[in-house]
Amino acid sequence: KNIKKDFIVLDVGCGFGRPTIQLAPFVKTIIGIDHNQNMINIAIKKSKKIKNIEFLNRDGLKIKLPSNSFDLAYSTYNVLGWDIKTSKRQRFINEMVRVVKENSKIINITWKEDKKTTEFLKKYYPYIGIGLISIKDNVIKTSKGIKNRISRDEFTKYYKNAGLKNIKFYNIGTVWLAAVGTK
Repeated sequence: KNIKKDFIVLDVGCGFGRPTIQLAPFVKTIIGIDHNQNMINIAIKKSKKIKNIEFLNRDGLKIKLPSNSFDLAYSTYNVLGWDIKTSKRQRFINEMVRVVKENSKIINITWKEDKKTTEFLKKYYPYIGIGLISIKDNVIKTSKGIKNRISRDEFTKYYKNAGLKNIKFYNIGTVWLAAVGTK
């Protein structure tokens, strides 16, 4: 609703580009970055006909793009809790903040911390071919390693430490939570 046609947007941890591709018609330019070159290759193939989209093999902990150059930076699918170790999460947020312009937003989307989401995850991980070992509180042990749901308190701490203001949380559908902050 607040995205404008002249926006330049960054998708951090874009995977094979599904949200990036869906958002492309509504913005001037969108760049998706991911540390996994195979995912980037798939995203490039899927978006061949889209002119305002670019996919780059980059690490979200050290985004090799200019400071203050994006109108919005976002990360979906619980990237912060999936791929980023606890000790590096603040650096991930700081990098997102570094690349957005003043008064721009960063958004991180994670799993909700409720029972309904926990039940969903018990079915979801096996469905996508990841063995589920256990879920206790916000720690999810899988055959691919330990994944975490990031709490509102943890997001608030990271966002405040990065200098973000107007920190808000929005429920997205039944299992997702968006953490939004303004630079």
